[in-house]
This record gives sequence, structure tokens and C-alpha cells, in this order.
Amino acid sequence: MPNGRYDGAKYLALSISQRFPDNQFSWIILGALIAQTGRKVEVFNASQTSLELAPHAPEPYSNLGVALQELGGFEDA
Repeated sequence: MPNGRYDGAKYLALSISQRFPDNQFSWIILGALIAQTGRKVEVFNASQTSLELAPHAPEPYSNLGVALQELGGFEDA
């Protein structure tokens, strides 16, 4: 994704997450977009929030597992 489009998508997902904090989809997207920057703790936080909002959706579990693994929590993942 060209950098301008990525930045725009990240800004949009962040805006939606802040304006509508209970919107689980925006947190899932935000976590995926932040993952592209390598900011692992922020990915973990966004994934944790999306998991709390959508405990039956598979994406938060997958994203959280990847974030934990990248943070060195392989057994927790």
C-alpha cells in the first residue's frame, strides 16, 4: 500500500476507534495497520481491545497471538 494510503487508512481507523470506542471492527483494522509499523505494544493493545469487544470473532485472537509472539510471549500466544 503506498505510504499516503496507509497513513490515511491508519488515521481513519484511529479516528473511528476514538470516536466510537465500542466499534470492534475499527480496533481490528487499527491493530493490523499498526502492525505494519512494527510497534508491537500498540498492536497488542489494539488487539486486546478488539478481543474484549468481540470475544467470539477469530481475528482478535489471531492478531493478539501474533502480537504476543512478537513480544516474546510465545507460550502465552
